[in-house]
Amino acid sequence: MAKVCTKKLREIALQLVKEIANERKDSQEDAVVPSDELFSALHVVFPQTLQQAVDLVDRDCVTKVISASGRELFQCKHVLAVYISQNLETLNERNISDEDFAKILTEVND
Repeated sequence: MAKVCTKKLREIALQLVKEIANERKDSQEDAVVPSDELFSALHVVFPQTLQQAVDLVDRDCVTKVISASGRELFQCKHVLAVYISQNLETLNERNISDEDFAKILTEVND
């Protein structure tokens, strides 16, 4: 039963985060702030972590690192911040060599 609830909660969370992108596409403005209704729904699903995630996005702390061979990772310890940043299209991107990418992976696994 717990696995089913966790899976369903994850599906709901991903749908809510995708709604950010939908709101952005429907808007005429470049910078879009998700609606209060969407933030309220996200807060219900992520009561303890939403504020931390939004703070990271606001401070421009979410970076997608791309290796020369096309492998990707995110430099951010908050998965929700990654999803929000992707859907708001505020994600920073940094291209690096395959060697530097391997070093980062080694550091993460230590």
